[in-house]
Amino acid sequence: QHVARGYTHAGGKSVTWRDNVATRPARGSAAGGSYSTVTDLLAFDQALVQAKLGSVAWSEWATGGPRPDRSSGTGEHGEPGFGFAGGAPGIASDWTHEGDRTLIVLTNVDPQATQRTMESLRAILQRMSRSTP
Repeated sequence: QHVARGYTHAGGKSVTWRDNVATRPARGSAAGGSYSTVTDLLAFDQALVQAKLGSVAWSEWATGGPRPDRSSGTGEHGEPGFGFAGGAPGIASDWTHEGDRTLIVLTNVDPQATQRTMESLRAILQRMSRSTP
């Protein structure tokens, strides 16, 4: 398999990184061990926002809008903003879509590192947005 090995501090008393092979599932599933790339997640993000995976009402609901059965029918609720994050020892991801920006962080270390990286990226983008006329 061509997958990154995960490394974790979890479950150990030392500060050195340990291989997460003992906590990885034998194969990918919805409960963990899924396999993806940033390119795959970005393509999914764009398909979701552009209503290529379902109706406009469903896409809006999936990205934080009203449920389709409670929608006003206009199909408009402003710029979509949503995010998904998850992780386990030695595996983590964070995906945030805000307006026309998508940030995706995939790591082969504990989730705390992914969260810190995403927070730093969001702060940089916010500073860039404020300085751009």
